[in-house]
Amino acid sequence: MPTAIQARQALVLLHWISKGFQPINVFRYDDKYQTVYIQAGDSEDIAVAINSDGRCNFLLNLCKKKKIFLRRILVSQEM
Repeated sequence: MPTAIQARQALVLLHWISKGFQPINVFRYDDKYQTVYIQAGDSEDIAVAINSDGRCNFLLNLCKKKKIFLRRILVSQEM
């Protein structure tokens, strides 16, 4: 069962996502790790894990095309 702060944080994030007209694809509580997981967006590129203390970890969930583009940017900045 999620903690009260986890539930409140999830509600806030879900509100922001839906206010941006993005679909919410996955909303799940993981008993083993005690985290709330949200995956959203047209290309499922929004991914958030909420810890039991309410801290959010925004995860990069990029498609192959975006990964290649990001890699090019990072390599060009190293030079």
